[in-house]
Amino acid sequence: MAVTAGPAVFFRHDASLVGFSWTDGVYPLRTRSGYRVEGAWIIRERNEFIWLLSRDGNDWEAAEQAYYASAERAAVHPDPAQYIAKVEKWFVTPVLPRAPG
Repeated sequence: MAVTAGPAVFFRHDASLVGFSWTDGVYPLRTRSGYRVEGAWIIRERNEFIWLLSRDGNDWEAAEQAYYASAERAAVHPDPAQYIAKVEKWFVTPVLPRAPG
């Protein structure tokens, strides 16, 4: 998985977030808002949902503030926040070379 320019953030949530709130709400809204979901996985043994999110640009926090303040994010129902027991978020840096092309 190649992450292009800009930061990439790794999220870890309770797996119950996957469903309508994420697949039909958060995922398409994030992509329309200029983010790329580089991958998303469930660890069934731990009931965890992890995903890797990236976007071009350097001001991640400003982009996040705009995303969460948007009317579109407020309209996501059910609100995904109710499924999040704990969030772990890390900025990650790729170590493998980008594939040509």
